Amino acid sequence: MNDMKNMLSQIQASLSRTEDLDPELREKLAVLDQDIQKLLEKEAHAPFAYAGLEEAARGLAVRFTNNHPNVALLIGQLADILGKMGI
Repeated sequence: MNDMKNMLSQIQASLSRTEDLDPELREKLAVLDQDIQKLLEKEAHAPFAYAGLEEAARGLAVRFTNNHPNVALLIGQLADILGKMGI
């Protein structure tokens, strides 16, 4: 869980230095962040409720790849963490 918290912090730090981020992508990432925060609060008691988080993270990583490759890499790593949790 700490790995995921650290990754979320790194993503937020990278985004804070990004001025030209598409508002739609920023919103989608905010939703993913909120969903992951809910997961962390529940400590994965109901992983089936979050089954789409890994897929959502991978989709966002692809969308960030061209204009923000560093953020895309971090989101991809976050997706890997989610996958290892069995989500």
